[in-house]
Amino acid sequence: NCPMDAAPYVIGGPGNINRDVARVRLSDSTAARLVLHLWKSARFERYWRALSVGTTRPELSIGRLRVMLVPWPATNVRSALVERLDAIQSAFQALEGRENTAVQVLATLIETAFRWEPGPAR
Repeated sequence: NCPMDAAPYVIGGPGNINRDVARVRLSDSTAARLVLHLWKSARFERYWRALSVGTTRPELSIGRLRVMLVPWPATNVRSALVERLDAIQSAFQALEGRENTAVQVLATLIETAFRWEPGPAR
């Protein structure tokens, strides 16, 4: 069941592989950004972890990489989707910065409001 109304794309073909790294070549930056967003999703993480082996460091063999099903929408859908996901990611990053600033300002205000010097004990 593909969540993007597109036929699943099967990763296949030759790859430059060693025990630590598999290079997946993507056709353009939009495709790369889509894979980045997909890789961050909880659903896709559950999927690839179910296919991986190893407990200390999960690994995907080249054989499993070649048969993995990846939702791959048409180019125009992919572009619109990546544009929206990038915008959402930027908005979250901006909010994170504001939250950190707000917390710092609040801490400074609290520190200033409760600035006092203890007097001698009675």
